[in-house]
Amino acid sequence: MMKDYIVVGLGLAGIAFCEQLRAHNKSFVVFDPLKQSASRVASGLYNPINLNRFTMSWKGDQLMRESVPLYADLEQILQTKMDYNVPIQRRLLNPLEVNNWQYKASQRLYEHYMESNIQMNKNIHVNAPMGMGFVRGTGRVDCNVLIDSYSSFINHQMEKKTFDYSALQISNTSFTYNNIAARHIVFTEGIGISDNPWFSWLPIQPNKGELMTIFAPNLKTNTILKAGVFILPLGKGYYRVGATYSRNDNSSYTTEDSRKGLEKKLQQLIKCTYEVKNQQAGVRPTVQDHRITVGYHPKYPRMGVINGLGSRGVLLAPYAAKALFYGFQNNTSIDTEISVSRFYDH
Repeated sequence: MMKDYIVVGLGLAGIAFCEQLRAHNKSFVVFDPLKQSASRVASGLYNPINLNRFTMSWKGDQLMRESVPLYADLEQILQTKMDYNVPIQRRLLNPLEVNNWQYKASQRLYEHYMESNIQMNKNIHVNAPMGMGFVRGTGRVDCNVLIDSYSSFINHQMEKKTFDYSALQISNTSFTYNNIAARHIVFTEGIGISDNPWFSWLPIQPNKGELMTIFAPNLKTNTILKAGVFILPLGKGYYRVGATYSRNDNSSYTTEDSRKGLEKKLQQLIKCTYEVKNQQAGVRPTVQDHRITVGYHPKYPRMGVINGLGSRGVLLAPYAAKALFYGFQNNTSIDTEISVSRFYDH
């Protein structure tokens, strides 16, 4: 029987695209061995504000309104808790940052998210003498829970295997893989795209990130703390601390240098004892122009790709999935700002 879609990859982008397919009653099969991936290591944070420069991230407000509801819907569909609404407190370092924060928070674009009143720090275990800027409406998605729950949910549509590119047969009207035929195929492989014979030309750059999990029972904060690193509460005295960024190491192995760097920044923010319980590494797919990559193969218009989500996958994946699905449905081009077509002549 002919399927509508083959989807290769079940990280954040793959799940978001599958939800578009389910919502529109499209048949599909997914290929993913469900091993280590950038989505599994991701912090899962969603936040529209760039907390280094106090600016709105690309389409930040739109993505918060359009993307975040997907995860609340998935909680209901999967009957599993994975979406945690957690505000962010950003430590302010000096009077200039305090003034800049209050100025931005007073503007219409930011007032829904940034609290204009600076919060004085009342936690004796947090080092923030100038106070904290408060961001509302933010949170995190437990990406591991999401991927595991979703793969179980679509188990009858899953092939938990690595996709063999050499086995794909292409015609003008379909794609055939072993005994499966489909009208379209979409690759949402993350950094694995470098081995894809149809999209390896995309300028996807690996950006390795490392996180660690600590046990700090005295810290007792229910908000995400941000200052050099983020400290994300997991419950019962456990926190996730991250993240590093490296373009020089594409391995998935953790390093002592990264741990030391994270701990140095952590110790500048908190003043209580802690124990490092775990360290993880993943390689994010990024693009030099800091935009996601969505669209069709230049020779095979029924072949699509979503990639380059970087560290904002929770917000960007639903947006990218919707753009690609409706592009296929309506036979329309993808917005040039994110389309793979911007790389055709490079």
